[in-house]
Amino acid sequence: MGEEIMEQEFNPQDGYIISANRHISNDDKEIISVLYQPIIGIMASGIYQNLASMVNYNAILSDKMRLSKLINYLVIDLKNFTDAIHRLEATGLIRTFVNEDENGKIFIFEIHPPVSEVDFFKDDLFCALLLESVGKEKFIDLSKWHKYPSTISQGFTEISKSIPEVFHLTVPSITITNEVKPQSESQNTSKALIEKQNVTLDIGEIKKYLLNSFVKFEDLKKYINELKTAKLVYGLEEYRIVKLLERSVDIETNKIDIELFKENCNESFDAVFKKQNQYQSTNSTTNAKTKLDEDPLIQAFQSYTPLEFLQILKQELGSFVTDNEKRTIYRVVENENMNLPLEVVNALIHYYLVDKEFSNLSKGPFEATLADWQKHQINSARQAMEYTKKITSRRAQTKNSRNYRARKIIEKEKLPDWAINKEKQTNRVTNNKQAKAQQEKISELLKKTK
Repeated sequence: MGEEIMEQEFNPQDGYIISANRHISNDDKEIISVLYQPIIGIMASGIYQNLASMVNYNAILSDKMRLSKLINYLVIDLKNFTDAIHRLEATGLIRTFVNEDENGKIFIFEIHPPVSEVDFFKDDLFCALLLESVGKEKFIDLSKWHKYPSTISQGFTEISKSIPEVFHLTVPSITITNEVKPQSESQNTSKALIEKQNVTLDIGEIKKYLLNSFVKFEDLKKYINELKTAKLVYGLEEYRIVKLLERSVDIETNKIDIELFKENCNESFDAVFKKQNQYQSTNSTTNAKTKLDEDPLIQAFQSYTPLEFLQILKQELGSFVTDNEKRTIYRVVENENMNLPLEVVNALIHYYLVDKEFSNLSKGPFEATLADWQKHQINSARQAMEYTKKITSRRAQTKNSRNYRARKIIEKEKLPDWAINKEKQTNRVTNNKQAKAQQEKISELLKKTK
């Protein structure tokens, strides 16, 4: 049987030990304060600083203490402590291990130093997280911060010797050294942060979208980590990644400008995020007094972004969001000419999938309807619902009127002449009797002549 994996659920009665794989210096703590704190938050930063000062470098299991004592010392509740530990784990500052015996669980919090400021800005994921946290202007300022600047060597030529030049190791000895070299568990700390995350990039999807693109997949192979970062930080689907790559090609070299791609990702995210914030702040000011009295359906329109609302609604309907629907929503939200509140977009999603019972959103009709609503200045979900009712009612009346006229015409065409007018019917019967009498007289005359 496989080894059972225990959940990371902290209990005040659990035991804990704080260890470290190396000494955490004051320089490390300064990097945490300057570069990491905007990402992980001041609470997680403070907890890291405290745990780093409590490290027992020669810890054994009998040194364990109750987690409740640590939480009380930090003057924090269990929920915030857990959230802070998760943030520190995600950024590689803490590795958490757990075991369980007859006395309950025991956790080891292994403190790791931060990467250097140079390596920090070489890591795309760290850069993306910091950029998202502080904004472009502050990010540029922080990127110039270096604890130990090495500009003094500029203009000089390095003549340092390498290992093969000095030690003259033979190939067999190098091979043996690599084979018997101990593999430390902490070696993965040297990896880029994105490589430690569980990010799945669908290469097959990207290749499919590149079939009709001027971007070549061969040019992207060396940027896989950057693409994963874009997917993780900005929530981009493979289709959106390809579209942003197409906007990031250097015209002169016809190659991907990866720095331009990062800027485009950030600007695209900012545009959507700004529109969502604008929508949420507008709703909070205009509906603050009446929100409790609103229709629950309208509250749902106001509570979610369009993609979230679409995913929830599709799940309720027992279906799923297609790639085309995702692209449609992205196009709408990112359209600079679309000035409708997002609650109106949600109202239209509901109208198509629930009221009209469409199985999927179709790009053409969806965008055309939004354009019509913007033209008629539909500025709230309630206005959208009233407008759709009015349009539906008007169309129903028009349809009924047309059906009535068509039915009259059809009836008139199908009915025989005798059924159209009673007077004509009577005349026809009379004429038939007269014709029959005349026919009988003619028959009698013919008999007499024989």
